[in-house]
Amino acid sequence: MKKTLSILLMLLLLVSGARAEFAPAATALATHWRAGGAVLATATMDIAEWKAVSEHTLGAVNSWLSAARMDLWLAPGASHTALTLDDQLFVSLRADTLADGREALTLMPDSLGLIAGSDSAWSQLLGSSKEAAPWHRQTDWPLAWEQLSPRLPGVYQLLIVHEKTVRQGISIKNVGKGKEKKEYALTADEWNTAWPAMVKALEPAILEGNAFPALARDALLAALKGLRFEKAGVLKRFIDADGADIGMQFTGTVSLAGEDVRKVTLYGGYNGQTGLYLSLKLPAVKGRNNLTLLLSSQWKSGKDANTFRLSYSLKRVVDSAVTAEEADINLKHQSASGRITGRAVISATPTGKAADRTALTLKPNLTAQGDALRGTAEVMVKQGRKQTFRGTISLSLQPGVLPVPASPNTTLDLERLDAASLDAARNTLADAMAKHLKTLLMRLDRAERLKVLHDIGRDARTEGPVAPLTDLALPDQQQPDNTTDYVVDKEDTP
Repeated sequence: MKKTLSILLMLLLLVSGARAEFAPAATALATHWRAGGAVLATATMDIAEWKAVSEHTLGAVNSWLSAARMDLWLAPGASHTALTLDDQLFVSLRADTLADGREALTLMPDSLGLIAGSDSAWSQLLGSSKEAAPWHRQTDWPLAWEQLSPRLPGVYQLLIVHEKTVRQGISIKNVGKGKEKKEYALTADEWNTAWPAMVKALEPAILEGNAFPALARDALLAALKGLRFEKAGVLKRFIDADGADIGMQFTGTVSLAGEDVRKVTLYGGYNGQTGLYLSLKLPAVKGRNNLTLLLSSQWKSGKDANTFRLSYSLKRVVDSAVTAEEADINLKHQSASGRITGRAVISATPTGKAADRTALTLKPNLTAQGDALRGTAEVMVKQGRKQTFRGTISLSLQPGVLPVPASPNTTLDLERLDAASLDAARNTLADAMAKHLKTLLMRLDRAERLKVLHDIGRDARTEGPVAPLTDLALPDQQQPDNTTDYVVDKEDTP
């Protein structure tokens, strides 16, 4: 649920950043967040369908959820998640980005702190992948444009000796019409000479503010500084009738420090009143490696309602391995009621095959109440063509204050642990999870508890243990000798 709430909140920040007039309540939240404040999401959930668990386990989960509430504070560089049961704190998880760019987690009430700076460290601890979202998904793109665009005139000034003005009309989808273009045609040597100064002019916009995630800033700058132009390239700026820049195009051949040589075709534009369009193609000069990105968004203001539409696709080919991700967002804000409705579908295809596509669908129905947005969001998940999950989140979103973090009794730096210490850390975390699982299980009657334990045992036998189940000391677990144990040696076949 935390991931779903985070996606919904980031979606509202994206919409309000692209078009401030779309929904005043969402814009207020975005302004508060971009100023360094926290947004508080309070949510409960009911699950109607979940193919990953049996019917009796789903019943148990809904029983737990009926008594549970999640409070999630999201702020730039930090988050705090608190799960309560019967209005009492059950468990909380704090995540902070440290000064060195690494991530620190604090689990309470277990008083355990974990620090790691790479996905591999988390994967070694958890025995599975805890992959951070790619930097482009964590970037606040409307804010990034606000930070970068004022510096572009300084960048263009560095190329002024190469500037050539051509009277030529062009129409950019969602953006508008240009009346002329300014061209900068440079040789590879000329681009490589000018490029360091161009990056230096953009550097403050990347390092300052909250547009780019902290962990990505240095890596992004290093990539820009390592860019090398292998052949001549042409930059074109498209200018409208009022003399304003509305778009650009670059074609050329570049590499990273002389490696992974790619042809580049970058084309797009932005209009704060109507929308944006961006197309990027990066095929390798040799081999099949490729990257294609398409982003198209349109927003309209009407007397009774404002609308926002966005479509996005990213496809990568690396050594013949294909991955893809897509988003299709359509939202509407009704001016009189302050109601936000619509549909957002976000999907990922890790293999390039349709059967492996996972799609998350959100259908928000939120209404502004003071400085908060309150309502519901339907949540659906599909794997390939099959629906695997369906539920409803009841939530409120409002400005908040990030709680003061607790100090853990034990803090483990995962990147400094040897194999034995990492095993010990893994066991410590598993023990903490088992303790919380036991608390949940003891809320069920004995018959339901045994059925849920059987399902957990099934997962442990087929996918590996997720918690030391043998250490779950349940008071009424003992069974008469003449009964059949609920744990089986092999799976029943229907």
